[in-house]
Amino acid sequence: MSLSRWLAALLLLAAAARTQAAPPREVASCYGCDHRKDIKDVDDPTLLNAAQAAAVLVSTSEVEPAQTRGWLRLDTVPFTSVSDGPLCRRERFYGQPTAGFCTAFLVGPDLMATAGHCVVSRQDCAGLRVVFGFKMPGPGGDPALVPAGNVFSCKKLLAHVYNDVSDWALFRLNRRAYGRRPLDIDRAAGSPKRGAKVSLVGYPYGLPLKSATGGRVLAKYAHYFVADLDVYAGNSGSPVIGEDGLVEGVIINGTEGDDWLASFETGADGQDVECWKSKILARDHQTGMGITNIGLLAPHIPLPPERRHAVCVALRRSRFNASSFAALGRAALVGGLSKVYDGAGRPVGRHQRGGVR
Repeated sequence: MSLSRWLAALLLLAAAARTQAAPPREVASCYGCDHRKDIKDVDDPTLLNAAQAAAVLVSTSEVEPAQTRGWLRLDTVPFTSVSDGPLCRRERFYGQPTAGFCTAFLVGPDLMATAGHCVVSRQDCAGLRVVFGFKMPGPGGDPALVPAGNVFSCKKLLAHVYNDVSDWALFRLNRRAYGRRPLDIDRAAGSPKRGAKVSLVGYPYGLPLKSATGGRVLAKYAHYFVADLDVYAGNSGSPVIGEDGLVEGVIINGTEGDDWLASFETGADGQDVECWKSKILARDHQTGMGITNIGLLAPHIPLPPERRHAVCVALRRSRFNASSFAALGRAALVGGLSKVYDGAGRPVGRHQRGGVR
């Protein structure tokens, strides 16, 4: 081999080594390793309680009657590719069905919370279906089949804020979700604390219901906080759960950049083919997922009746002390929604960005 050809080959090997280096630490969506689990493999009662209240948001066209009476079928797509190209076959949950675009969760008998960018307008509300129980079943089951009683429509967009510092929405279902327990939210000022452990449930990339654990609060700001949870597109609107089981926030975005990293695997013909895999961040990475603080929604979420009675007793004993009333939250005793507030905490008009109708 001539010297020039030898040098060219050496340069090609060096270039190949550079392209297969570790993924950049700035743009990943998993931390340390992938902490997601199918909900059927979860035994933590706190996560199971959150799971029964979590729903995937799908378009009306994605739900159709099934051959079996009393059941509906989701129009699903197998998880074998992403927007960049084919998914690596060794990627977790490869081949599972996907449906929908966001997550939402029950905070009242017929009241759902989600991210503001998931349901932006009355038109969005009219065009979506809310599906509980989309999860991987036992052997022989079909996750795309769901009981008709698990599927709801969005009756009314009640409150909506979506701007640079705040991103959340509340909407009313067309009927009460009997048999499901709304999640309790953390109404305490200053929650969660930096360093607190958090977890979530949701529908990453529209996959059947997953949990993700092992997160911690990295930073806190006026209207949102940041945590190192394993989050993908589709997790927007997921409830973030504290160690006490209370909802601390709503997932609104991930880290800077895309969820996927180019890789290679051996194809059927024995040749290397390009595919895409999850990006992984170091556990000590200091950026994380953006999470709207649940405190922004608390004034618009009535207390459940059993807790409302306890509040009445506490207020009576405190002789309606103003500071104790404020600590309990402006919505403690009301049966409906109060005003809508913008990202800076100012009341907004009835029609601003969806508003209250």
